[in-house]
Amino acid sequence: MRRIERAIVDEAAGPDRIFFGGVSMRFGLGFMLSDSANRYSRLSPNPRVFGHTGTGGSLGMADPDAKIGVGFTMNLMRAGLVTAGASAATMIDAFYEVLR
Repeated sequence: MRRIERAIVDEAAGPDRIFFGGVSMRFGLGFMLSDSANRYSRLSPNPRVFGHTGTGGSLGMADPDAKIGVGFTMNLMRAGLVTAGASAATMIDAFYEVLR
């Protein structure tokens, strides 16, 4: 398998009992895998995207099908654990709308 193909295969999936209060998460080899139904790990509308969300609403992801990578950082830290917040989701949606 190519390295990217190997990286996006589910290695661990299930409830995250530490950070996300039992919300189901998916991980490949060192990367969070996108899940459009899960607000904590929605990285993109494309299913083969991988990357990671971060505290405060930041996001880094790669989409091998669209051949793009995106990094998004916040300039204001929010209280509590916030990942891929509304700002990142809005930016990603707009970004993909332009690609269409």
